[in-house]
Amino acid sequence: IEHNQNIEHNQVNQVNQLNQFNQLNLNSFGNEDISHISDKFMQKLLVIPYASVQKLIEKVHFSNKKPENKNIALTNKKEKMIKIFKNNKWKYKNRDEIMDEIINTNYTRIDDYYIEKGKEKLNNRHNDKYLEFQDKFEDQKEDLHEKIRDECEMILLSDNL
Repeated sequence: IEHNQNIEHNQVNQVNQLNQFNQLNLNSFGNEDISHISDKFMQKLLVIPYASVQKLIEKVHFSNKKPENKNIALTNKKEKMIKIFKNNKWKYKNRDEIMDEIINTNYTRIDDYYIEKGKEKLNNRHNDKYLEFQDKFEDQKEDLHEKIRDECEMILLSDNL
């Protein structure tokens, strides 16, 4: 009996050690670590501009390589609120405002990359396509923003399954 208790005690200790080892500190919303986003990945996004914002949001907030960035949660399609992790706690925020914020933040990351490094690596056809996307995005074309928002919401809902 003493042998079984020792085995059980050791198993409990191992589980406790694993739990301590796997503790994850989430990054505050708006302070995500994007060191895993490569120039190669960003360059690929420029070739598919109409899906680029959605793909970048997925890579920033839902990559298993950066679980500490999983700081946003949409748990119900009908809910007007969204949960974000900020200042070490989960908070409910206005869903529309947060969706606009992550879409605009990630568009800006892509556009900055395009201006600083990406455009000279693109051929004329891809440059024209990106510039067309840039114009539509910055002119707040309703159908484009609605498409991006809907696809981003699907990404957020899928991550919570």
